[in-house]
Amino acid sequence: MKDLIYTASEWHTGTKRYVRITLEQYLMPYVRQTRNSRYGTSDGSARARAYNQARGDFRDALTGILLAKQLQPFDEKQKLAVSADFWVKSPANSDLDNYVKSLLDCCQGILFPNDKQVYQIITCNKHGPHPNPKVSFIVGEM
Repeated sequence: MKDLIYTASEWHTGTKRYVRITLEQYLMPYVRQTRNSRYGTSDGSARARAYNQARGDFRDALTGILLAKQLQPFDEKQKLAVSADFWVKSPANSDLDNYVKSLLDCCQGILFPNDKQVYQIITCNKHGPHPNPKVSFIVGEM
């Protein structure tokens, strides 16, 4: 695994636990896993393979961060809220809901058992002169 640029922290307020992770790594937006796109072309398989590779890289990075910082995943019975900011280079390629789907896919099984546990999502897409794409997110108990 390449050198990661990240920050990670955990804190508690009362009985609720929160984890914040900022990772300077490209998070590819979600891509349908079907062979045909909604426009009837068959470009889905190459894009799906690229997405699956990028998702695997991001999941490896998350796993490494949790191990390095000794952070524990959330319990399967907990209702969770997610707040996420995505820094992207081009507003033309920034369909926010696909970034959220991708982040939840990456976190599932690593930071929390199932994305069905997420009951609230707050998110923001940030454009501008950022040197690298990155994502910063907080997962917390509701």
